[in-house]
Amino acid sequence: MKSSSHRRQEHLETLIQEIETLKTTLDQKHAEYLDLSQGLEAFSARYTQYIESLDKQKFELQGEIQRCRSDIRNLKNPQKPLPEPTVIEDTDLDDGASSLPSQEERVQNDTETAPIDAASDDKTRLRRHFVHFWHPDRRPENGELMLALNTAFNGSQDVVDMMIAIPWHEAWIQPGEQEPWRDRLGRLTDWKFYLEEGLERVEQRLAELQQNPRYPGYQKWDSAGRETDYFATLSEQQRQEIQRLEQTLATLQAELAKMQMTSPAHEESNE
Repeated sequence: MKSSSHRRQEHLETLIQEIETLKTTLDQKHAEYLDLSQGLEAFSARYTQYIESLDKQKFELQGEIQRCRSDIRNLKNPQKPLPEPTVIEDTDLDDGASSLPSQEERVQNDTETAPIDAASDDKTRLRRHFVHFWHPDRRPENGELMLALNTAFNGSQDVVDMMIAIPWHEAWIQPGEQEPWRDRLGRLTDWKFYLEEGLERVEQRLAELQQNPRYPGYQKWDSAGRETDYFATLSEQQRQEIQRLEQTLATLQAELAKMQMTSPAHEESNE
C-alpha cells in the first residue's frame, strides 16, 4: 500500500507533467496566432495599396448594373404602386426615467474595480515566483528572461494573458522560495486552470482571425509563398474584371435607354 507521501508525490508529478504539456501546446497555438496576425496585417497593407481602390470601382459598377437590371425588369413588368403605410404617432412622452441607471446597475458600477485589483494581485504573485529564479542579482545569465517577464507583466490585462507571454523555463515547475508542498500544489493547480483558460483564449483569438473577410485572400497569398508579384497579378485580374463590368453596364444602359424611349409613360409625355 502506497504511503500518503508517495501518493502526494505522484499527484504532484502528474500535475507538473500536465502543466508542461499545456504550456507547450499553448506556446504552439500562440505562435500560430502571432504568425497569422502578422501575416494578415502585412496582407491587408499590400491589399490596401494595390487592390482596395480597384475593389471600390468594381463594387460601384456592380451596383450600377444591379440598378439597371432592376429598372429594365420594372419596365418589362410594370407593377401598381403599393399604398403608403399609415403612420401612427406615439404620443407617449419619455420622462427620462429609462435613461437613469437602476439600483442593480449602480451596484455593478461600484464593484467593477474589484476584479481589476484581484487581477493585479494575481499578476504580482506570478511575477514574484519567476523573479526568484530570474533576477539579475541572482542569475545574471537570465537577463533576457527577466526582460520577457517584465514585458509580460506590464503588457498583459490579467494573469492568463501574462502566462501566455511568459516563456517556458524549468522555473515553471520549480518550488518557490520556502514554499510548503501544500502551497506548491495549490499554486500549480491554479496555474493549470489559468493555462487551460489561456489555451481556450488563444484558440478563440485564432478563430476570430480566421473569420476576417481577407483571410481567404491571405491564404492564397500565403500558399503562393507570399510572393511580391502576387498583388500585381491580382490587380491585373481586377482590371480585366472591371473592363468586363463596364462593357456589361454599357450594354444594359443602352437597352434601358431604348426601353425608356418606347415606354407608354414617355409616349404620353410627348403628347
